[in-house]
Amino acid sequence: MVLKKVSVNAYSRDPTENQWNHPRSRPQTFRAYVSKRVHDRMQGVKKCQFLVILIICVGILGFQAAQCVEKYVDGSTGTADKYVHVSKTSFPVLTICPTYPYDLPTLQSYGVATKTEIQFRAQWVANDSSVDALTFYRDVTLKLEDIVVSVLVNAELQIDGSNNFLVGPTDKFCGESIFNVKEYYFNGDCYALNLPTCMKEAGVLEVVLTFKNKTDIFIHHEGQFLSPNSRSRVDVDLGHFVKIAVNHEVVQLLGTDGTCVNGQIGYDSCIYNTLRDVMLKEYGCTVPWLPEKDKICVTESDRQSVFDLYQKNRRNQKNICPNSCLFTNMYFGPPVTGSNNNDEQDIAKAVFYFRRDIKTTTEYFLYSILSMVAEIGGYVGLLLGVSLFKLADINNVFIDWYANKATEEEEWEKDHQTKVQRFARADQKAASLYI
Repeated sequence: MVLKKVSVNAYSRDPTENQWNHPRSRPQTFRAYVSKRVHDRMQGVKKCQFLVILIICVGILGFQAAQCVEKYVDGSTGTADKYVHVSKTSFPVLTICPTYPYDLPTLQSYGVATKTEIQFRAQWVANDSSVDALTFYRDVTLKLEDIVVSVLVNAELQIDGSNNFLVGPTDKFCGESIFNVKEYYFNGDCYALNLPTCMKEAGVLEVVLTFKNKTDIFIHHEGQFLSPNSRSRVDVDLGHFVKIAVNHEVVQLLGTDGTCVNGQIGYDSCIYNTLRDVMLKEYGCTVPWLPEKDKICVTESDRQSVFDLYQKNRRNQKNICPNSCLFTNMYFGPPVTGSNNNDEQDIAKAVFYFRRDIKTTTEYFLYSILSMVAEIGGYVGLLLGVSLFKLADINNVFIDWYANKATEEEEWEKDHQTKVQRFARADQKAASLYI
């Protein structure tokens, strides 16, 4: 038996096998199988990562929504300051009270020896029983004309061609009276200078008051003469003048905490009405220092009882009325005082200068229901809109890159294994030729 030596290159392959040398020449069935396998795997990864992001975003959204609701329920407030023209906000009231109240000669003619008897001992009836309590009170209190000589107002805008308005104590301006009565136990009748609307709209810059007697002037928010929180006092004596720069600040609170109210009834009216109702209910009569004087107490026991009730509540010591949410803070500059000219020794003058631009402070909710809804909506858009889909899209880029790389590596590994197997078969074939 003759053995024929055949020269065989162990690394040679059938020419038809060259189609396996380049990835583009591989059978499409194998490539499709690998691609589909990787694609299916990556689709599962994408779904899982989308679900994870969704759970995380919903959790963060729930937490932030709870924080928003908590801030809204907390009801925190802040204040905003702005300056407005003096004609566009509340203008203070100047209440004039005689420093030496009650007419002493008239009191004595009715059998009351001193002013302290009516001020502190409830002696508001005459010894003459034919004189009723109302007549007695009206006779012994000082009238407006006994106190005020004139009121001069200087405004920024003109009315009927003039910026200066001189008004007598009982005169009307723009069809309105400029004074109204404010009762107070120590002073009897005080008189509140509440400027007419037309004057306020003209922009009041200066008020000059001329008096016949020594006078106390209380400056306060309209309807809050009795409030100890919203007034300041200036006094002026005969033969002298005082000049004051007034810087007032108007404050508006919300009142949601229950410390104040925004109501139609003013603070003074509430005090007067409540005192009257309580006195009538318990004693059937009242003190004379109320707007309604038709049932003034006469007997000594009733007089003393209602007087004690009045003293215990006139400053709202027992909180019979809520404070107003709208009030005015008063700030005075250093007063300028001096003596009048020789021809004005029998009068007293008080000059008040007001700012053109008034500071107004308004309380507001730092976090309203609209703010809460808007913020929660923002989180919804950010977390479930931008985050959920944008992050998923960004991650998908890396997932696709990884998938393509994995596919190429898997194809290369499969191709490498195929080559190794063919090399092994070629070596076996070559070895068999030597046998």
